[in-house]
Amino acid sequence: MSSVATGRERFLLYLRTGQKKTPSASMKHLLFLAPALFLMSCAPSRWTEAQRASLSSLAVAPTVQSSAYGKPLGSDNVQAPVVVTGGGSFGSGAAVGAGAQLVVEIGAAIQQNMFESRYADAIAKAPATVPADLSSRIRQSVGKSLAAQPFFKGKVRDNSPNRFQVIVDNYRYVRTGKQNGEILVSPSFYGRFELISAAGEKLLAQPFASASSSYQRPLPEFVRDKQLATKAFDEAIDGIARQAVNAVNAKLGEQALAATESPTATFKPGGKPVQLQPVDGITATCSHPYKLTQSCNLFSGASRSITVGGQKLKIAASADGKVVLIRSASLLDLKVSTSGSPQYDAVRAALNRANLHILRQRDMVISGSPVGFFLELDGDGYSVLTQS
Repeated sequence: MSSVATGRERFLLYLRTGQKKTPSASMKHLLFLAPALFLMSCAPSRWTEAQRASLSSLAVAPTVQSSAYGKPLGSDNVQAPVVVTGGGSFGSGAAVGAGAQLVVEIGAAIQQNMFESRYADAIAKAPATVPADLSSRIRQSVGKSLAAQPFFKGKVRDNSPNRFQVIVDNYRYVRTGKQNGEILVSPSFYGRFELISAAGEKLLAQPFASASSSYQRPLPEFVRDKQLATKAFDEAIDGIARQAVNAVNAKLGEQALAATESPTATFKPGGKPVQLQPVDGITATCSHPYKLTQSCNLFSGASRSITVGGQKLKIAASADGKVVLIRSASLLDLKVSTSGSPQYDAVRAALNRANLHILRQRDMVISGSPVGFFLELDGDGYSVLTQS
């Protein structure tokens, strides 16, 4: 167990930092190791009544490690949405799939060197674009989000002996794509949540990864416009806050999760599906936020391969088939959403042909990027889609 844990730590370190100091490994070795890594984790255990009772108040305590800032990464094999997830969630599978590719891509170092040569001046000036009050911004965003969570409403205060720690281990600009010959980057954070009770009991431990999705620009633009950089950092920080709430919700259980939904979100016959808040892939499991008993596993979430309208997909579902999770057949496809993606269009067309309606829908995201979607239906969509 200790050797596996050490390997896991080295693997996650590589994903966080992009460093090549990880022991060499073949894809076969990594894929063999992957199940062991995630069998060590399972769905988050819920708090007991006694633990709930002990959380009469909560203080948000961010810590940005002194060596947390990292040099911008420009290799297209190290992208913000697929680094560190962990925790035995669907996001873990995406991280491992990406990690296997990262280690075997020998061109990554060359691309990074080319990026550093091309953007040397911007890389040197990038640290000055980081908001000086980073910890305060994290405290404010996470505190505001937790204060809006039903269980902690009215309980978030600075003097509480119960500490919700937001530990930032690494942050940097990370490549998100390429446009008009320019490499696009966005601010990205990697770290962990820890909730320590007044009695010293660790009630929550959850890794996080968050990146700005709306502000993807060439690095020189962030250097020239610090206000733009601040907006991008704030968006990534808001992503941390959403993940903090999701981590707490998972500990509180499904009833608390249901309480966060809008009671007015109901489907109207002949109308559009109700769009719910996205689900964080970092905390999603086969039992959260829905109980998926058909074709679901922790590595990829949806595990059964299907082809719908020419789209190669993976599907998982509830026992009655009325809730389905759809992902691309590739774990690295980060554009699968309910917002006009070809995968969604193909699935919806197949359901329409079977006279099934989508009542409610929600994307599953990792660091702000959509990697799949959940659909709540008025009939057995699993049977329809698996027989398409």
